[in-house]
Amino acid sequence: MNPEMTVLLTAVFVMAGFVGAFYTGYLLRPVLPSPPSKAPSEALARRAFELTDYAERTMDAGGEYKRHWVYARLLKDFPEAPKRAVSLAIEENLPE
Repeated sequence: MNPEMTVLLTAVFVMAGFVGAFYTGYLLRPVLPSPPSKAPSEALARRAFELTDYAERTMDAGGEYKRHWVYARLLKDFPEAPKRAVSLAIEENLPE
C-alpha cells in the first residue's frame, strides 16, 4: 500500500470511530424517569381560587403583577408546597 492510501484510510477510520462513539453515546445514554407531577393540594387550590378572584376584582394592574402577587401570597401561606404546584394552582384558577 502506498503512504497516501494509508493516511487516507487512517483518517477515514478515525472519523468513523468518532462518529460511532458519538452515536453510541447519544443513543445509549441513560433515560431518567420523569418526576411525578405534584398536583396542588385541595387547600392550596382553594386559596389560589380565592386570591385570583380577589386580584381580578380589586386590583387595577396588569396580569403579570396580579399573578406575581398571588404567587407570593401562596408561597407565604404554603411554604412547604412545591413551587410547581403553586404555579399550577394559579394557572388552573385563572379566569377565562
